[in-house]
Amino acid sequence: MISIRNAEIEDLLGMQHCNQQSLPEHYKNNYFVYILLCWPSLSYVAEDDKGKIIGYILTKISDDNEKMGQVASLAVSLSYRRLGIAKKLLNFTIQSLVDCYEATEVCLQVRISNYKAINLYKKRINFKKKKLLDSYYADGEDAFLLVKDISNIKRFENCY
Repeated sequence: MISIRNAEIEDLLGMQHCNQQSLPEHYKNNYFVYILLCWPSLSYVAEDDKGKIIGYILTKISDDNEKMGQVASLAVSLSYRRLGIAKKLLNFTIQSLVDCYEATEVCLQVRISNYKAINLYKKRINFKKKKLLDSYYADGEDAFLLVKDISNIKRFENCY
């Protein structure tokens, strides 16, 4: 059984392992720590029944807009893909963005070659393409900036 919970600093190694196994972008330790410490309610991990981290979402509030959440990184281990884990992680994060920050939008960047992720974000989670980001990634690949309106999501609780 897969469980989802808030990410903690103690999860850092498992999150980084998942990142390195799943994504071409490998974030430094201090980036994970920065986001986990500044926005502790916005990042989640997915664990298998043995407690192994098999997915994570790392989220922050946008530097440019305090009502916009920004997914910094989302990864699911290859053997656990197509089980709805990424969608669940996004849903948990979106609810926390609404509950804790009264966010009205969430955005993310995705490689233009990552057709499976684009399909998930656009067709299953209703993100919309906002613009093309030229040479966004270190290897020169472009990205799409995707945005989802979350202003109609009901607020359940305060985080503070």
